[in-house]
Amino acid sequence: MHLRHYYPRGLSPMDAHEIQVRKVIGTAGHIDHGKTSLVRALTGRNPDRLPEEQRRGMTIDLGFAWTDIDPHGTVGIIDVPGHEAYVRHMLAGASGIDIGLMVIAADDGVMPQTREHAEILDLLGVPGLVCAMTKVDAVEPDLRAMAAADIRSFLACTPYAGAPVVPVSSQTGEGLDELRRALGAALSAVARRAAAAGFRLPIDRSFVLLGIGCVIAGTVWSGGAAVGEEIEILPPGLRAKIRHIQAHDHTVPLACTGQRTAINLGGVKAHEVLRGYTLAAPGAFKAWPHIDAALALLPSAPRPLAPFTRVRVHLGTASTFARVVLPRGTQLAPGARGVCQLRLEDPMVAARGDRFVIRRESPVATLGGGTVLLPDAARLRPGDAQRFEDLAGLDGGDLDGAVRILYKWSGHAPPAVEDLATALNEPPASIREAIARLRAQGMLAELPNGILLERGRVAALAERLRAELDLLHRGAPARPHFAFLQIAAACKGVGEPAIEGVLRLLAAQGELTETRGGFALAGRAPMLSAEESRIREAIAAEHDAHPFSPESPGAIAAALGIAENAVLAQYRLLADGGEHAQIAPGIFFRADALRKAEAAVRALVARLGAFAVKDFRDELGTSRKHAVPLLEYFDKQRLTARRPDSTRELAPGSR
Repeated sequence: MHLRHYYPRGLSPMDAHEIQVRKVIGTAGHIDHGKTSLVRALTGRNPDRLPEEQRRGMTIDLGFAWTDIDPHGTVGIIDVPGHEAYVRHMLAGASGIDIGLMVIAADDGVMPQTREHAEILDLLGVPGLVCAMTKVDAVEPDLRAMAAADIRSFLACTPYAGAPVVPVSSQTGEGLDELRRALGAALSAVARRAAAAGFRLPIDRSFVLLGIGCVIAGTVWSGGAAVGEEIEILPPGLRAKIRHIQAHDHTVPLACTGQRTAINLGGVKAHEVLRGYTLAAPGAFKAWPHIDAALALLPSAPRPLAPFTRVRVHLGTASTFARVVLPRGTQLAPGARGVCQLRLEDPMVAARGDRFVIRRESPVATLGGGTVLLPDAARLRPGDAQRFEDLAGLDGGDLDGAVRILYKWSGHAPPAVEDLATALNEPPASIREAIARLRAQGMLAELPNGILLERGRVAALAERLRAELDLLHRGAPARPHFAFLQIAAACKGVGEPAIEGVLRLLAAQGELTETRGGFALAGRAPMLSAEESRIREAIAAEHDAHPFSPESPGAIAAALGIAENAVLAQYRLLADGGEHAQIAPGIFFRADALRKAEAAVRALVARLGAFAVKDFRDELGTSRKHAVPLLEYFDKQRLTARRPDSTRELAPGSR
């Protein structure tokens, strides 16, 4: 890209919008089979931009050009190296293309890199292929026919069986019009890319233009971005601003899905933005340390893939080394498919549905590839059989299933919609729709306190709470209920909101009883010893006889000839169950007596407006010793309010 190309004159915003490119072709093929010459013949542009490439006559990095192909308008072409030493560059260029242009020389035929490039295109999920049989001007007609038959035989053993084979000559121009028609038809057969997700552009070039600054280039994988918007650079997490956008020598206002784009960034230096980084809408994507994936090994792989094999992972324009984690006791045979986790040595931007390739570390060779099922922040261990089983169930791209699995894996803290959208490469609206479907199907359960958990998690936590309550009942058989915090303490590792929600759910279902004092298993009555029963009977008799002036626990204990603590223990159990309340040290009132005392307060206010302690004492027929602490208790409960003259009235809000 040249400086004069970056600021074209006389181009209106409408013109710029109309010429946005949404289709990209990527070349593939063995070294010296004429890929670059063919691109030059098709476009009139030399994609070899590096002086060394032009001097050696060999592509060693990615080249770019564009041309008009009916009915798609301007189409971008990425020219990739054919030499085996530069397959990593080919992988970076092949990411994000719509169809492949396989170039095979008629005088050389199918060669090793031809086969490897075809495998890579398949592993990356490139849906369409057109084969250009080049250099036909250099061979006799009978040899041309033999070469074409050999190419068709090769393609028949790939997913691209039946792809058109077009004889061409970059020197004479023979077959170029037919090749254009074949490319146009192949592009028409490719499904249009979904543009609903957040903006994402894997960077394959980063450079500096004098007077302009940092410029990056790549193919937009999803979403769109406009001039003036803030953008995020991952994995470093840098923020930048889009100054200008260019598509094939023209300034455009938007960078859109499927478009080959160059973007001038403000706020960052070129050395901070590298090939392999990703330009993304802020917060829409993350760089993950692990990738849970469906992995297929090529039939040509030299040996089975053993657990924890170190491989190089290519995803988008990025690559890093990783260890392959497989289920315990398994390995992946050549030609086989399974699930795994890739433990990455450097975080990678990944989302559900991304395609990747793995290559052997030494000697370098393509081993296989696969599809991202879920990016993951947690390590998956070989013994995590259930999680591997969950992943195997996702090997079909089902969004609802992915949402359910992430709810399940999140434990008892439901994931945020925004986090799910980031992990699954979906807009938040799609995540909410999936959640609604899962709720309707009963796969997600909404607890009484509003928390949403995966059905299996709710069932498991309910079972655990029943077991913990049973243990608590056995350890303290005299207690009628157990406080929420006591139950929560027994369920270490589970958040209190989830515990509260499931307890209330079980209470609503009649499996537990819930009182102000806590929870108990339904039908589980307190079990008292003979001594405890004798104390309870004495307490009941005292409160029956003197509901508003009961004797103190010490007096009851003295009458029974036992220690005061034994009586206090029973009072506390009765208070836990809501049958009694402690209104002051050593003074307990039964719940029904408190309700009658409250009625007496309201009656006094209705009759007198404000009342003194003696009025309340006489109304209840009790002593000042009990009337004063009882009124102070009502003050704390905000039933009554004390006036400056020491009389009382109803507190605001209790009328």
